[in-house]
Parts: sequence; C-alpha cells; structure tokens
Amino acid sequence: MPDVWTTVRDLDEATQEWLADVPEKRGADAQQHAMRCAFLQEVPFPKDARVLDVGCGTGVLTRLLARWPKVGSVVIAYCGLIARRP
Repeated sequence: MPDVWTTVRDLDEATQEWLADVPEKRGADAQQHAMRCAFLQEVPFPKDARVLDVGCGTGVLTRLLARWPKVGSVVIAYCGLIARRP
C-alpha cells in the first residue's frame, strides 16, 4: 500500500486539509494531551533547550513543546504538511 504522506504535496488542497484534520482531532483529545504531557515530563530538558522536531506533521506536539518549561526554542523540519499555528 502506498504511503499517502510521501506525495501529500501533490494532493489537492481539500484532501490535504482532510488529512491534516485527523492528527489535529486526535491531538485535541484530552487523553492524548495527557499522554503527551506524561511523555514530555520524562524528558530531562536542560534550561533553554533547543528542540528539533523532525516529522512534525501538523504540529500538535510542536505547539506543546513551544510552551513547555525549560524549552527555549523549537525548530521544525518541513515534512510535507506545514505545522498549523494555534
């Protein structure tokens, strides 16, 4: 089965939006948010950490990282869909 994400830029805008909504809806789920927070609490970030988010998708985790204590900056590696701003 082909991976739709490898050719996402070739898809029409409506299809790209539909695909982007899937991780955004999952990302808005309270249990998913709690799971991401629990994961990040286990990461020993140094003060003013610089984080590289590769494969960020729509940016659900990236946006959380940008507000996370001790994280000074987040750099996004472009990977098809541009991370959405809140």
